Amino acid sequence: MDVKLLAMSNSIESDFDTEDILLTSLSQCYNESFDLYDTKDMPQEKKDKIVKAVLPSGPTSVAEHISFTFLIENVSRVTTHQLVRHRAGMSYSQRSGRYTGLEDGYWYVVPPTINTKEKLDVYTDWMNYSKNAYDKLCEMGVPKEDARYGLPNGQYTNIAVTANCRALQNFFGLRLCTRAQWEIRNMAKRMADICREKLPIVFVDAKFAE
Repeated sequence: MDVKLLAMSNSIESDFDTEDILLTSLSQCYNESFDLYDTKDMPQEKKDKIVKAVLPSGPTSVAEHISFTFLIENVSRVTTHQLVRHRAGMSYSQRSGRYTGLEDGYWYVVPPTINTKEKLDVYTDWMNYSKNAYDKLCEMGVPKEDARYGLPNGQYTNIAVTANCRALQNFFGLRLCTRAQWEIRNMAKRMADICREKLPIVFVDAKFAE
């Protein structure tokens, strides 16, 4: 699995950062008048103090004004089926099985519980049988979109994900839980690490810790 940050929303004004967007959005809720330029000369410590004081208990919609776009590669369809259940504030573009086939070599995820030679032999035979049948059907003229019906959920897929910070907070709160399945928990941790690095003022809550 590989998780990359493709983009992070920011102001079109190069002099302003994501905290300025948060602060400006936040200030609309409490002040009669507040402009983005009002933050320009404000000390960074004061910005941090205001945002940290209000975000935990204030209007949660403020966190929706900043978004992250990730590219997640070589993850199983088991996990993307779970991921796309998170709909509010999240958008997805996934590799299409209708138009793309299976790569040779490593094309599927091996769960960590398949941890002995005997288990791995059974699992590998199962995957090879599925791929061989898929390839044969395609050679016989069956469209990829139909031949894929027999493929396992463990096959690799790629997906692009864009989500606002409020949606990510909810996602991390659920999928970093020890009851979440291992692969989506691993994916959520990598995404959360990136979010904490890029925007710690939003992603510092203890529930986002390991």
